[in-house]
Amino acid sequence: MKKGYLLVFLAASMWGTLGIFAKLLYGFGLDPFTITFYRAIIAFGLLFVYNLSQGLQVKKHRLPFYAFYGFFAVFLFYILYFYTVKISSVSLAVLLLYSAPIYSTILGYFIFGERITPLKLAALLMAIMGVLLVVNPNGENVSRVAVVLGLLSGLTYALYGILAKLAVRNEKPEEALLYTIGFGALFLAPFSNFKIPLSSLPYLFGLAFFPTFLA
Repeated sequence: MKKGYLLVFLAASMWGTLGIFAKLLYGFGLDPFTITFYRAIIAFGLLFVYNLSQGLQVKKHRLPFYAFYGFFAVFLFYILYFYTVKISSVSLAVLLLYSAPIYSTILGYFIFGERITPLKLAALLMAIMGVLLVVNPNGENVSRVAVVLGLLSGLTYALYGILAKLAVRNEKPEEALLYTIGFGALFLAPFSNFKIPLSSLPYLFGLAFFPTFLA
């Protein structure tokens, strides 16, 4: 259990760099679809090489599930989050993204029958209060569009975890991620611009490696 907490902490720390990479890449004139496509396709390449070295065997009957997973947990999640970063601040986007535990707790109850203990309920209420404070800190004006997109990114982020629990019942985590990100990249490709500045490649690789592949 302690190892699980440590892994979640490390993953969350790396995910926290998403907004920083996004802001840097927007400086190169890249749009959210292009950034997220390259994030997905580079991470897919890394995962493919890793899984191939582990003896990858494609399970065709599982592909429809991963197409669904890739659409909601990669395509929608990536786009909603990166658009939130673009039209607001990194801090607001990250904080709204972490409304995900609210959705996860509720979905976990209905899908997996996970109990909502008094401690979970208290944490849930605190998370909701935290989101309300973030949305309107000290009476400052915050874009309603950014808030809606940020909260929706939190919902799709929660689906990422919920669907992952279903996925790892049949596949190893690295295999599940390979299929998911592969389909996500397919959905993103038609909306992406394949011509990018070469100077942006190190940042795209960093985005694909740290908060995607490694996290």
